[in-house]
Amino acid sequence: MGIIRGMDFSRCPPPGYELQSRDSTYWAEDLQFEYWRSLDVAAKVGLLEAWAAEVHELQIEGIRTEHPDASPVELERLAAEIRYGREFVSAFLALRAVETTPS
Repeated sequence: MGIIRGMDFSRCPPPGYELQSRDSTYWAEDLQFEYWRSLDVAAKVGLLEAWAAEVHELQIEGIRTEHPDASPVELERLAAEIRYGREFVSAFLALRAVETTPS
């Protein structure tokens, strides 16, 4: 037994089991899956939302290193272009400009 109560670190994976990641161990995956199963839907959604926000922030920081003079709005547009494609973002922004222009 290890330092985590009830976790058998020597336990081997079932025959044919493939690790989700090459840099992981079976017991670590088992612990993660057990934790995930213990969460209710709201907690899972909360975790996914937090992870998505963190990934977005990391993406913005990466883009900022390539475009240090870009404004926050420009950084968001560049991130959207990476995620959805330049053509889609351009079409969306053009449509939005038409919809928000006063008549």
